[in-house]
Amino acid sequence: MEIVNLIQKIEAYIPVEYMNLSHFIAGLMPYIFLAFSIVTCFLGYKFHKFWVGVCFAIIGFILGCSLPIFIPQISITVAIIAGILLAILTVVLSKPLYKLQVFFINFFSSYILLSRLLCIFLPEAAGALIGLVLAILVGILAIKYMYIITIITTSVTGSYVMFNQMFYLLKGEHNYIYFIAILVMSVIGAIVQFKTYQNSDKKYKKVEG
Repeated sequence: MEIVNLIQKIEAYIPVEYMNLSHFIAGLMPYIFLAFSIVTCFLGYKFHKFWVGVCFAIIGFILGCSLPIFIPQISITVAIIAGILLAILTVVLSKPLYKLQVFFINFFSSYILLSRLLCIFLPEAAGALIGLVLAILVGILAIKYMYIITIITTSVTGSYVMFNQMFYLLKGEHNYIYFIAILVMSVIGAIVQFKTYQNSDKKYKKVEG
């Protein structure tokens, strides 16, 4: 509830002239998610450092904006500034922690997919909990098998988000066509990523040679 109240306070702080702009941006979000999901599906491994940076930036910003929950004396303006500074700081600090980056990108990618899919067959709390445990395991495996696991998680998650957004925009039902489309596109995305990585690896070896 406190987080919801904080969001409402931040929203109330936004000048009226910017509200139309924020609503316009909100209307574009499904298309932005669709574009990002396509890039993730086909170029997830290549851009995995970028996705990690975005994830850390979001975490830092949320932490900064949450300060008024713990210290009520802090104004919304200070909280937003702190959020922006923490977003930058978390991105900078995450760069040397390469293994942590690999863990997070695979953890988030797999959790988005697993939690949603498991909740179709299980109660919401159970699906979210099992999805969390499995996502942590995927993240740990990715540290050892980064190349393979990252390509699989990004292609599958990218495909899932892609068709989720498409069916949302087209107001389609999540029937068997939806799940088959996700599966087929996941395989295509993984193949493209493997081929892209192999080609870039060969070019790198030629330059080194």
